[in-house]
Amino acid sequence: MKTGVQHKSRAAQRVAGILREKICSGRFVQGDLLPPVRDLSVEHGVCSGTVSRAVRHLEEEGLLVAEPRRGYRVLPRTVNPMESGPLAFVFSDVCTVGSGQDNAFAQHLLVQFQRVAADQGWPVVMVSAQGRTAAGVFAQLIAARARGAIISMGTIDKELLAVLAGAGIPAVLIDEFPVDIEVNTVFQDGCRGGILAAEQLAGEGCKRIGWIGPEVRGTDYQIADRLGGALGGLARQGLDLLEELRLEIPLGKPREAEELVAEYLARRGRPDGILALWQDATVALAAAATRLGIALGDDLRAVGWCTDEDLAAGFAEQRLGSARFALVTWSVRELVMTAAARLDQCRLAPHLPTAHTRIGTRLRTCEEIK
Repeated sequence: MKTGVQHKSRAAQRVAGILREKICSGRFVQGDLLPPVRDLSVEHGVCSGTVSRAVRHLEEEGLLVAEPRRGYRVLPRTVNPMESGPLAFVFSDVCTVGSGQDNAFAQHLLVQFQRVAADQGWPVVMVSAQGRTAAGVFAQLIAARARGAIISMGTIDKELLAVLAGAGIPAVLIDEFPVDIEVNTVFQDGCRGGILAAEQLAGEGCKRIGWIGPEVRGTDYQIADRLGGALGGLARQGLDLLEELRLEIPLGKPREAEELVAEYLARRGRPDGILALWQDATVALAAAATRLGIALGDDLRAVGWCTDEDLAAGFAEQRLGSARFALVTWSVRELVMTAAARLDQCRLAPHLPTAHTRIGTRLRTCEEIK
């Protein structure tokens, strides 16, 4: 008979999931024996064979060890085989932040992780969460003996995080910071970036400052983080961000975004400075201004947003053309390195409190970029 997660019956999967959750939550104390298979079969309303398949799978995951004539003992964390294993990168095909174009940022992050791992000599395992349950992802991490998991955006799963925490596998969520989940995070310092951008325009004498970006309501917290920083930076200079000068654009729809920005720029009483603190917004502003014959940097001041890696790869020349922007930038490499360092801290000191680490943002002037 074939074995493994894909070939177990649904009943065995269900029982394995219940037992796994009890082990990881501490309801089955590590080092103790599980109840007998017969008792478990009665408790869960399945046959003994189903329970046997379930516990054998948990044994394969490293959560249990079989002892002849005694049963299955919960594996203590002190002998957990994951201590020297590879670093896992758990990713999804769903991209919720970044460039917004065909998951480009998700792929960019994946490539940077692989490059950093190669430079540092880290053994790694890549785990796609697309279309998979938390139990399935956890099983692959166990099978790979992963020492920790860096989890990318679009892959937030409370059940997965709870199972990892219960199993003693440290996890760090990168480039997102959900406020309703207790998890270590590493993300861009959007608040600082917003402050730097706002104060840059104020320092250039702008009084009517506009905002172009994704919808704030009900979406990623990073958008609110950048907007909050911008509002604070303007307030420090005695300025406000007027409601009529705010424009929301869709992500991943460059033509629609460009049309909206062109209409915005053609209005009477347009701003004299614009904060476009999202990469899509930066590109849309450059395209719309060029179409209307507005010289960004001369007729209209603007601050955009991109990664250090994109800037080095020619973002300004290839995507902005003749438009002159100041840019807030940040490093994907620093993001990955910091997340890996945080995982190591958590492995050495499992009881560290949850931490939220911001990756530095920096402002580059038009003169620095061109």
